[in-house]
Amino acid sequence: GPWKDARVKADEPSDAYLMTGFDKKRLTLSQAGAEAVSVTVELDITGTGVWRAYETCRVEPGKPVQLALDEVRAYWLRVRADKPCTATAWLVYE
Repeated sequence: GPWKDARVKADEPSDAYLMTGFDKKRLTLSQAGAEAVSVTVELDITGTGVWRAYETCRVEPGKPVQLALDEVRAYWLRVRADKPCTATAWLVYE
């Protein structure tokens, strides 16, 4: 995924992660900060580098959040957190 136990800076986007060509997609967000963090999932729908916010999730420490992305059509996905933390954004494709 874009993050794996990564030290995340506030408002700094993750690396882009390829999303196109997969039907079943699931994203799990988790973090180990001291307080809840808002993580925004951003999509590049056209593959041209234009990013749009898709969904913002409140992620509590130690309480993973899962998003089913089966219906989402985009070329790339990235995430960003509103606070510094250690986080994982893990994509599973089937």
